[in-house]
Amino acid sequence: LPAAPFLCNLLNERLQNIHLSLDSCYTKNIFKAIGCLSLVVTAFNPVLAQENQSPASVEKLKMQNIWMTNTTNAAAGVVDASKVYSLSSIGYNIDRGNFTRVQEGYDNNQFQLKTEGGGIYEKLANMFFYGELSYTRDVIKNSKFNLLEYDPFRDIPFLLADSNNSKWIRQQYDLQMKIASPQLFNFLTLGVTGNYMTGLSAKQDEPKTQKDVSRFGIGASALMSFGKHHIGLEFNHQNRREDGYTDIYNSRFTSRAWDYVAPGFFREAEMGSFGSLVTARYNHSHLMNGALQYGFKNDHWNILVE
Repeated sequence: LPAAPFLCNLLNERLQNIHLSLDSCYTKNIFKAIGCLSLVVTAFNPVLAQENQSPASVEKLKMQNIWMTNTTNAAAGVVDASKVYSLSSIGYNIDRGNFTRVQEGYDNNQFQLKTEGGGIYEKLANMFFYGELSYTRDVIKNSKFNLLEYDPFRDIPFLLADSNNSKWIRQQYDLQMKIASPQLFNFLTLGVTGNYMTGLSAKQDEPKTQKDVSRFGIGASALMSFGKHHIGLEFNHQNRREDGYTDIYNSRFTSRAWDYVAPGFFREAEMGSFGSLVTARYNHSHLMNGALQYGFKNDHWNILVE
């Protein structure tokens, strides 16, 4: 716990060195605040655990709770009677090599920070709570054929591409929570889920790009238990927004670019005459879905069908 202020200062210095073509000091301060908050949560989270636990024991708990691992049904958190647990991690990944897709790059670094925890709290009327907070920062080098997309592998056909080697810097914050009521009428459990993601990416080489992404989701769920049999219902709604633009700051810079206007169709133009291409993408979308689950559990079997 005494290390939390030091870690916050260290993260502040790290964020100050991130050049994402941002002119807004307010936005940077928000990122710093969220980063420090995640470190404080990471520091205090183990105190909430009811017993000493290792990362291996936590992974075993998560693996045994197949409802929480394989569905987004918050009400189903009570099926496997989860113990209260917490897990915090920090990591740094280095990827080298050209056995990748061209948009992935072949000289990449990633910093990760994550904390999660939850379970059934007896002192809160046996309600189920789960929360997760994570931060990732990617530095992607030698990426090609991606001029605008935050995630070029999200199956979006309307891409803007060039053949120049580029460096991307991307950071993302994810927040998730699940809450479930105690069992009502000896067979019914109600639950609610929520998640929020915000991300920012910037292309560091000409033509330069900035892309802002956010996603907000909320869902409601129910679980009906009849002895060894469980029936789950859920409905989810997500709102996703992406705003981005590409611009050339060096008037002497010229290269070829491709604007994919439809699957299998594209336009080609010189970047020096970039006014002929659509250099911005503004996308605001909604996703609604539902699910029906059936589970069976006894001393030997734990089966889930969705």
